[in-house]
Amino acid sequence: MMKVVKVKWVDAQCLEEWMDHEESEEYCQEEPAPSFTVGFLISESNTHVSVAQTYDEEHAANLWKIPRGMIVSIEVINEHEIIS
Repeated sequence: MMKVVKVKWVDAQCLEEWMDHEESEEYCQEEPAPSFTVGFLISESNTHVSVAQTYDEEHAANLWKIPRGMIVSIEVINEHEIIS
């Protein structure tokens, strides 16, 4: 069975614009916004989770390796067999 999962994780963020020191301090105090990745769970290890956004019987593509330290939650959306 192949699991389809939704991974909620927090990534590093960068703001590419000039701002005064007060504005920059306000921006830096804000919590980073979470990201969501949905895909086929390829593997899990102690260090990271690997998800493919495209998958068939012989190939996988659009692979994400998300470090465990960035992951907030993993939700199984569905488990199913890949159609042959």
